[in-house]
Amino acid sequence: MSDIARRLSRIKRIKITPDLSSLSENALLALTYCVQAARLITTVYRKQAWNDDTGLALKMSKRQDEEGKQIFDYMCVQGDPWDSGDGFAPFVPDYDVARPLGGALYPSGLTKAGWEVHLTEHPEDQEAFEDPNTVIRRLNDRLIAIPYSNAYLKDLKDAAQRLDMASDLLDDGPLKEYLELRSKELISNTYWDGDIAWVHTTGLPFEINIGPYEVHRDLLLGLKAAFQAFIGIRDEESTRDFEGFVPHALAFDQQLAQSHGFTPRGTSIPMVVVHDVYRGGVLAFGRQFTAQNLPNDRRIHKLVGSRKVFSRFMLDAKPEYILQPIAQRIFTGDNTPYCTPRAFRLFVGAHEIAHGMGPTEVAGEQEHVEVRSRLKDYHTIIEEAKADALGIALLAYCRDCGYITEEELRDVVWTLYSLYFSEFKRGFKGHGGGNLIQYNWLSERGAFQFSSTDGTLDVDVDATIEALKELADVFMEIQSGGSRNRAADFIEVYSSVPVEIPEMLKLIEDVPLDVHPTFIV
Repeated sequence: MSDIARRLSRIKRIKITPDLSSLSENALLALTYCVQAARLITTVYRKQAWNDDTGLALKMSKRQDEEGKQIFDYMCVQGDPWDSGDGFAPFVPDYDVARPLGGALYPSGLTKAGWEVHLTEHPEDQEAFEDPNTVIRRLNDRLIAIPYSNAYLKDLKDAAQRLDMASDLLDDGPLKEYLELRSKELISNTYWDGDIAWVHTTGLPFEINIGPYEVHRDLLLGLKAAFQAFIGIRDEESTRDFEGFVPHALAFDQQLAQSHGFTPRGTSIPMVVVHDVYRGGVLAFGRQFTAQNLPNDRRIHKLVGSRKVFSRFMLDAKPEYILQPIAQRIFTGDNTPYCTPRAFRLFVGAHEIAHGMGPTEVAGEQEHVEVRSRLKDYHTIIEEAKADALGIALLAYCRDCGYITEEELRDVVWTLYSLYFSEFKRGFKGHGGGNLIQYNWLSERGAFQFSSTDGTLDVDVDATIEALKELADVFMEIQSGGSRNRAADFIEVYSSVPVEIPEMLKLIEDVPLDVHPTFIV
């Protein structure tokens, strides 16, 4: 098997034909305009991700041989010539260019040290440079910040026009208000009002979020937000199931806030499960999300909270095609039945709710200082790992309240270990790095035993739960303290790769790395 064929074989691709029968004629046309806007957002993201100055994508698209077709196919999966499931290794033959850590969001050759020197010499630039919605360029040997609305003006104006056309077709309500605001914000480069309005939407008549949100693809500084778009149709039954979490999560948050000295999140946790209709921008490429907790602005969390959106497609597909096959091979005995779709849903729901818990600001500061701004490039790995550990603590609370059973919590723990290894297949940065910290912490506390005889794990469920509760407290202390150095030191201690992991990964080589939807819209 050729290298490119092997890479393609790691992706399970499934065609989706959305059921749009619940929509009125006007709502269906509005959704069509939103899909058009989402496709324009994909164009914007491509410009954020890669400066294709050699015309490589066009060259690959014109090749008619089998290898050429496969290479272009995989470029369409990844969005560029670097494999996000393989440490962003280049996969196009004779194109050995390393991925710029900041994609096309920073000038070529800029380093962290160069960034810090510039801000030391030009402190007046700090606000614009650290704005997640600006690109950095060189002009006459000087670094400058350009708002996204200027850098991608034509595409964003066209997308805004489509959102206006969609809003004109909808009745008065939360979705119409959100689209009206967001169309203006794509041009103004300020997303505050639209983000607040989005939290109050309900997924009816359809779900959409569109704008710059996540910073995961900025591997240089972890500052710049990638444009994304997601459209779906509300799944009423699954949404009601997830909403059962809410009263228990709010009570847990109150207890947590009292014990750790931060402000609880409020009186509601909006969430919706949807059937995928379309993914655009960064969401169209590489790693496919199962759930999102947005917006990311912690000031908005304090005012109105955040909103969780879950993909019904991924909630069903990931256990079937990834987690259950992994469980069959890495656990001592037959623990496959424990990695159920129900367990995965419980974990994902708790993980996303936990993102909205914990410190949002550094303690002891006279002015409001966001944790993200202090931890910088270590924020994502700490926050993702915290959401895992705190999610298990939340589910243990739900068990104690009688909302879930002991057996359901056990299933979640087994599912979490399977998730660790699904991430280790991608490497040990980002989510994989956060999972490695948890794995090493659990190993240190005897929460599982590795059998060198057959290369499997024997998990102590109760010990795992208690150890993750402790780890959640450590993460929240790091966030509250706001020390990047402490975050760095802690990550370094728990980031060595144990000798058993490479051997265990050989057992799951043929398990898909990800599931990719292909939309028939």
